[in-house]
Amino acid sequence: MKLNRRIHLFTLVILLIFPSCRKNEVNIPVKKEVIDGVVHLKNPEQPLKGHITFEIERIRELNPYDTEEFGLRSINFKRDSDGEVMLYYSTGSEVHRFSPDDTYLGNLTRQGQGPGEFPNNRILNPFYVNNQIFVTGDFKLARFEKNGNLINQRKTGQYPRIFVDENRFFIEKSERRDGSRTKSIILINMNSETFGNFQEIIFFQKENVGWIGKKGSSDGYTHPWGVPDILYTFDGFNQRMFVCLNTEYKIYVKNLNGETEYVVERPYNKVNLTEGDKKKILTSYFQSEPDKWEIDAFPDTLVAIKNIKSLPNGYLAVYRVAGINKYEIDIFNPDGFYVYSVSPLEDIVLDVVKFYDFGFARIKTKDDGFMVYEEYAIQNLPEIFGK
Repeated sequence: MKLNRRIHLFTLVILLIFPSCRKNEVNIPVKKEVIDGVVHLKNPEQPLKGHITFEIERIRELNPYDTEEFGLRSINFKRDSDGEVMLYYSTGSEVHRFSPDDTYLGNLTRQGQGPGEFPNNRILNPFYVNNQIFVTGDFKLARFEKNGNLINQRKTGQYPRIFVDENRFFIEKSERRDGSRTKSIILINMNSETFGNFQEIIFFQKENVGWIGKKGSSDGYTHPWGVPDILYTFDGFNQRMFVCLNTEYKIYVKNLNGETEYVVERPYNKVNLTEGDKKKILTSYFQSEPDKWEIDAFPDTLVAIKNIKSLPNGYLAVYRVAGINKYEIDIFNPDGFYVYSVSPLEDIVLDVVKFYDFGFARIKTKDDGFMVYEEYAIQNLPEIFGK
């Protein structure tokens, strides 16, 4: 009798302690619908935890021009988890390394055709991969130790966009088929030592995206706010790919076998355009008066999504288009639930930053035209940026 009473009291205590948790689980307003065997998460228009603005603090500024050996005028960057940074120009041949305390570590690569060398005016892209450095360009891959020593070099025949591990990377591939242009996002596996026998998995494929062409001509253009295209980002925390067509609010969450685990959806309002809007948008983009065919070919609505970016701990940021040159950031948790809406910052363009466990990093152009590397801590979302 005493044992039964203790069990009853324990159960009552548990129910009193956790009523809000049970209520949240029951009342989460996310509908699940199975379409063709795949779960679609139909999120509400309003976020579960509300609208916020990032509370930020600048925690690092690296001025590479304090180093005499650094001479690049335009730069991009990659950052490792330990704080080491690589600065490079995307069509150059140099990759400059800086330690977490901003000490200059030297130029990793140089111009040339030999091992660990790259020509100018090609696509150059370095990566931090499992405590090593990979540099790709001119259809080859040079692998370095973290201290800068060259390990080996091999032919890839591709331009890797995202590395999953030492052997696997994602590429974009465009092909012309029967008069139309097909774009694919493909995972390449280099386990085979023989070039040309790499394994491929197609993750997403769509015709007539990424480009608006003039009929009967090779002329054409692209535009991030108006031209249909494929967007994608890799979630290293959960080893999965987020991919979508930017004209609809449906983000496909895929495992590394290319299988769709679920689809994230949210209602959105299309932004309609007048002919005057189109002309103004294209004039700003081209920095010149657009041709009539360019205006006529521009879609009557803006895209639904400007960009998507992976966040720490499996979260996802979706840059939802809210107007001409306007976006809001929708944040989804690892289960695909819409939890926050984030307003843009006044002085920092969040569309071009890269997110890390502390917050984000960016390249800033100063008043004198020179560029510096900056890091900012995000202080009000500890479940995401909790370092």
